[in-house]
Amino acid sequence: GSARGYVRTLNGLTGAQLGIRFGAKVNGRFGQSLSGFEANGDARADLLVGEMGGSSGGVAWLFDGPLAANPAQVEFYGRACLTSKKTLPHMAIGGRPSIGLTFSSKLYAGLPSTPALLLFAVTRSNFDLGLLGAPGCTLYALPILSLITTTGSDGRAAISFRVPRQPQLIGGELQTQWMLFDPAANRFGFVGSTAARIKLGRQ
Repeated sequence: GSARGYVRTLNGLTGAQLGIRFGAKVNGRFGQSLSGFEANGDARADLLVGEMGGSSGGVAWLFDGPLAANPAQVEFYGRACLTSKKTLPHMAIGGRPSIGLTFSSKLYAGLPSTPALLLFAVTRSNFDLGLLGAPGCTLYALPILSLITTTGSDGRAAISFRVPRQPQLIGGELQTQWMLFDPAANRFGFVGSTAARIKLGRQ
């Protein structure tokens, strides 16, 4: 029959179950690969869960701390499109997207000293920017909010956010993606990074 993959965390001393997470896809491969490490500087072990699959190449799920109730989650997905300097810009998240805490949306492998837009959306989109003259590029976050900054000489950028300490925000989701100004790359004049789904968690 059909089933979903799952990951359980157990107390290393007592064997008691601390939490359980199921994959979103029926017959998916959630939990096929695992890695535990400290990812965001909060001195707590975090869990990276791999889910291979299909033409998308799979996704990686980063769970903050033990799989307790309402943890912060970050899912990276999508494909970057090539800049005029032959780099593939990608998204990263620093810190923990939980109420009362600060996290940052980061860009790596962009162009140096270039305007960059950070897009936020409520739902995930899959708009082919090839229709606008940017072949191989996809808009994953049809924005309800966009912020502009400039990359450094190393092609990196970051924008930080403080999440209000409001319990009603727990479980709220955002899609986010970077767009870089790059008129030499295509007729549209922009290239897109990979994207991230952020689920706000409890502190």
